[in-house]
Amino acid sequence: MELIVADSAGRTLFPIADFELDMDSGWGDGVDNSFDLVVRDPSVPLPEAAWRVFADGLEIGGRVEGFELKTSRTSSELHWTGSTWTGVLEKRLLWPDPGQDYLVLSGDANAVLRSAVKRLGIGSLFTVPDADAGVSVATDATGTYPTLGPTLGWRCAPQAFASMRGGWADRAGSRR
Repeated sequence: MELIVADSAGRTLFPIADFELDMDSGWGDGVDNSFDLVVRDPSVPLPEAAWRVFADGLEIGGRVEGFELKTSRTSSELHWTGSTWTGVLEKRLLWPDPGQDYLVLSGDANAVLRSAVKRLGIGSLFTVPDADAGVSVATDATGTYPTLGPTLGWRCAPQAFASMRGGWADRAGSRR
């Protein structure tokens, strides 16, 4: 497996084949939704802010937020760190419209996701198909859980996740 590196606008820069990746991703207590990527190829440049790292076609990856060079007497390792895709979603808040106390999301799962992606301003990172998923979802008032993960992930029926089809968007708007 190789990882693809893209810049903050989603333009593919280069692949990384020699690496070690440690990810903690998911929803719930004790999950920090971060990654630590050890890049072993000395020709790979230092990462820039908001670069994206991902395995094409998989949920593996995220947004680079920093790096660190760890050295010992006999070796050195370049660590790229950041938020997994789940972590990116978890950091975005779904606030109610002005003058409203709560935000309620309901309808076809893909329509709800499209609305949330637009509302969160993350269309450059995530896309959702135009077609209906065929699964209806409904959330209660999201004042207590204003991030996308808890709002949809903890409140939708499990079969909804099987039918929701999202992806990562590249610079040309193609879905991955």
